[in-house]
Amino acid sequence: MNFNLKNNYQTIFLVILSVIIIFQFSQLLQRNENEEYNSSEAESYSELESIKESSKKILKLDKSKKMLKLDKSKMLNKSSNVNDKYGSPSDIFDDKGSRIIYWKFSKPNPWSCLYFNQTKNTYTFGLNHMIDKKLLEEWNKIIPNIGVNDKEKMLMITSNDEESALAVINLVLSTSHNELSIKEIMESNLIDVSVSKIKAHPLVKSKILEQIISKLSTNKEQIKPDSSLDLATQKIDIGAYGGNEFSFI
Repeated sequence: MNFNLKNNYQTIFLVILSVIIIFQFSQLLQRNENEEYNSSEAESYSELESIKESSKKILKLDKSKKMLKLDKSKMLNKSSNVNDKYGSPSDIFDDKGSRIIYWKFSKPNPWSCLYFNQTKNTYTFGLNHMIDKKLLEEWNKIIPNIGVNDKEKMLMITSNDEESALAVINLVLSTSHNELSIKEIMESNLIDVSVSKIKAHPLVKSKILEQIISKLSTNKEQIKPDSSLDLATQKIDIGAYGGNEFSFI
């Protein structure tokens, strides 16, 4: 039996070459599959991150809208409460980015007018009473939220609530009528005491109202201050007044 070694070598070589080619081809296919999988996985991850970011933005937007609705709701509720207390306003207008509700009272209660800054949630009360300019200057050193409207001949005070305004105005009128001095008020801490009591006890508030009305009804000298002391909130310039609570409270 004769073997052709040459042919056998060629056959073996071809078989080995075929195996190598098949192996390399399979490796190439596997590599392509892995790349496609990784690419697909990266795209899926990128899409997932994009969805997460979009969800976060949507949630933030929804939260902002909800907060805005809550703020508007609080503002409307506050305005409704003010209207219930003081009745229908005489005017509503915008001034320097603030929404102002204005009342002019034909029968003082004891206030003759009221500006409610709905944006800042502050009140500016007007009292039909004038005080000496030097006395006003002394009070302004303690409470910058007190002024006069020279045009309307009114004493003005800005506060976060009516009770604080009543307590302070009562003391201001007491100094105007020489019943007390500012020094006595400060030494006895009467401002803090008065504000605390009138907020805590309705009877004290009624008593303060009686005292203010009594002071307003007595004969007193009307003193016209300099125009430079027109520190109160005017209807056309509501932003001129501070609008913050008293600094010592």
